[in-house]
Amino acid sequence: MYLMHYFALGIPLLFLAALWPPYNVLIAEAILRKDRWMLMAIPVSSVLGLSLSVLVIFWSARIFGIPLSLVGGIIVIALGIKMFFSSESEGEISLGEKLSAIFTVFVVSAIPGVYAFTAAAGLERGDWGQVLTVYLAGPVLGIVLGGVLLAYGFKLTRLPPNKVGALLLFFVGVKMIFS
Repeated sequence: MYLMHYFALGIPLLFLAALWPPYNVLIAEAILRKDRWMLMAIPVSSVLGLSLSVLVIFWSARIFGIPLSLVGGIIVIALGIKMFFSSESEGEISLGEKLSAIFTVFVVSAIPGVYAFTAAAGLERGDWGQVLTVYLAGPVLGIVLGGVLLAYGFKLTRLPPNKVGALLLFFVGVKMIFS
């Protein structure tokens, strides 16, 4: 019975994570650049951000006294603008750009959302299976699978990942601000 509960919880979260920028866009770019370090760093950063968010929700803390969705939306829009105006280069990206992307993933993951609330509810009830399901379906598997799909989509369609990713990030940022 519990196993079906976890599948029913995990499958929608997996699909949501696979479709949600900026994570999958950054994963797709890392795949196209064959950057293994970024492929590992992005999910780890997302797990750390989600963990912070779960703790904030669990302890009912208010950070900075302003809505975190506003802060996250602004950060996502800034990343989208930066990505849109960046040049499409085949070479290696700088360490600063990599750290900026990883920090953005951490901050956006730290914004309380469906994953954080679901994991916090499981934590409150002591349901470690639910907490594990959220982490596996979201930052561990979902964003990586979404990135793989985007990377192969970019290869097939020959669309520039920085322009498509920037548009996705812009719409996500606006949605976060006005939600």
